[in-house]
Amino acid sequence: MKSLSESVIKTLAGEAAYERGLAYYNDGRVAPLDINNSIITAQVDGGGGHYLVTLNHTAKVFDGSCTCPASDNFDFCKHCAAVGLAYYYQTQTNLEMADAGAVDTIDLYLNTFTKPQLVDELSTLIKADQNLLDHWQLRAEIAGGNLSSKDLRKRITQAIPFKPSGLWRPQEVANYFSEAQLSLKTLEQAILALDAHSAIKLVVYAIERLEKSLQNIDDRAEHRSELQTQLNNWFHQILSSEEWQKNERVKLLSELILDEKYSYEILKLPNGVLDLISNKESEDILETISKAWSKMPPPSAQSNDQHGLYSQLESLLLEDARLVNNTDRELEILAKGAVDTDRCLKLVEKCIRYKRLDEAQKWLEYASQVQTLRSHDVTAIETHQIELWLAQSNYDQALKAQWARFEESEDPSSLKEVYETAEKIHQERAYLQDGIRYLSSKIEPRQDTPRNRQRVENLIAVYLGHNIVDDAIALASQHKVHPSSLMAIVNAAPKQSDKTCALAERAVNNLVNLNSNETNDRAIWFLHKLYSKVKDSDRVKLKTMISKVYAKPENKRKTAFVKQLKGTFDFI
Repeated sequence: MKSLSESVIKTLAGEAAYERGLAYYNDGRVAPLDINNSIITAQVDGGGGHYLVTLNHTAKVFDGSCTCPASDNFDFCKHCAAVGLAYYYQTQTNLEMADAGAVDTIDLYLNTFTKPQLVDELSTLIKADQNLLDHWQLRAEIAGGNLSSKDLRKRITQAIPFKPSGLWRPQEVANYFSEAQLSLKTLEQAILALDAHSAIKLVVYAIERLEKSLQNIDDRAEHRSELQTQLNNWFHQILSSEEWQKNERVKLLSELILDEKYSYEILKLPNGVLDLISNKESEDILETISKAWSKMPPPSAQSNDQHGLYSQLESLLLEDARLVNNTDRELEILAKGAVDTDRCLKLVEKCIRYKRLDEAQKWLEYASQVQTLRSHDVTAIETHQIELWLAQSNYDQALKAQWARFEESEDPSSLKEVYETAEKIHQERAYLQDGIRYLSSKIEPRQDTPRNRQRVENLIAVYLGHNIVDDAIALASQHKVHPSSLMAIVNAAPKQSDKTCALAERAVNNLVNLNSNETNDRAIWFLHKLYSKVKDSDRVKLKTMISKVYAKPENKRKTAFVKQLKGTFDFI
């Protein structure tokens, strides 16, 4: 078969006839081809009527004729060029499709269609699917410039529908936001083509619709994130327009921030647009916010206004005050909202940090009066009182309160606070000894109650915290102790002795008795670490201890542990 190409057809027809033939082909004027061996025939809708084209394609020849006057059944006219191109594109695509993978086949096949054919096929598909029909109808209206702001607002309402019955199934939620994003993407060109004021109103409305819809949608997976990004980008693009007159952006952003119904959280105002507005505009917005906030009453202690407008504005004003290191303004803002114990104690913390101790004392006193105290409020007030005494260098008072707490809790962390305060007056050793004596006095010999065990654990923690290892070894040798504490004692010992080996053996046996892969792994890890760090002179004792663990009948029945032990230590 003679090689065929666009240049061959152009040579036969001439450039002018070829270009008109190409236009005929692109306009879909060529009817379906009838291919019979080497003869190809097709009707062409010409300017003066329909003409029959006959092409001949053999191994040596490619030529053609047409019934039009210009060809007179002899010359290769524009109609021959149109049919020749249709034949070439179809046969060429068929060859490519035979060699192509499945991914390319559809695109190659579609390339054999003329524009009218494609329009016909696409129209049929669209009209068979209501969603597709709505989508393309919208695109057609946008392309024709037939959508007003009012029409676009209705489209936004349809794109982000409110679901009174709620959505909670993950796939339903994902589909909801996917469809909403697709619908809004279709509106993008029309919205952004509007004047800035009309466009921004529509974007703000879309954000409001989204906030409302989220009231009844469980979107913990945050399927909405792409839609939020899309709306945020639109808002930024419109806000950056040069159409805005002086103070218009200040007015717009201030109104959004002060809106009590919607939060516009995705915009993160005003920080989210600082790159688009001037410093003066930013200052004017904050001044507007400050004036509005100053007229608001603070929420009551029972209102739980954590996410309300008052709290949002307060947060913005506090951020600004801290940014410019305006301590007076920060404390003034916090003081207005001092309607509960938590806020009063926050003011105590701030005043202590800023060395305003008289004010801290005032807020501490007010903290106990502002509302009925709960048990944790009393504890918090005591803690802040101790912090204030320390800031005032009133160490005697602080020590008395801290010691009382230690006696009540018997907790090592409480004794640590006593120790740290006592260091400031160089009495830490005396207080440490008193603490150890106090804890020791509370431990009952030969008692195996949970309370007694905890007291033993607490005293061991104090011993290890101050590197009193010998006393920790002695105490652990007399009482039941958690494996973690036994391992901590053994690791803290400067050298391994018969006593520490006995504690290590107890720790490992206790872990293995728990009969889980995790505790077995922990026991092996402990023994390996211990064996690796000791001197050669101490390894004899450890080998003996590890061999005893291996030989214990109860452990021998733990096949997984035994296998791990033998794999770790080659002397077994």
